[in-house]
Amino acid sequence: MSEQTPYQTPLVDRLKRGFGSAAGYKAQVAAYDRVCREAAAHIIKIEAQRDDLLDRFKFLLEVTEQPPEPNCSCHICPPCSDCMDNSGLRAAIKDATESIAKVEVRS
Repeated sequence: MSEQTPYQTPLVDRLKRGFGSAAGYKAQVAAYDRVCREAAAHIIKIEAQRDDLLDRFKFLLEVTEQPPEPNCSCHICPPCSDCMDNSGLRAAIKDATESIAKVEVRS
């Protein structure tokens, strides 16, 4: 007669071997339950922090003065003053706006 693989052994037999007894099984389930509850509490806290940071980020974008429309003259004399003075702020505002949009789609 061939030996059964662990996947063919009845679940109860596998649990008894794994936990030693029903009491061990109950203790393990209780421990898993506690870990899941703690993880859920951490997730709720992190989501609240994310929402707070998102609101602050939006406020920062609202009060930041928008740079003027691009007026690049690098083709004449690189680097031009427009690129030197405003390109970083334009890129930061674009990245921030895209990041906010991604977060709002996920939530």
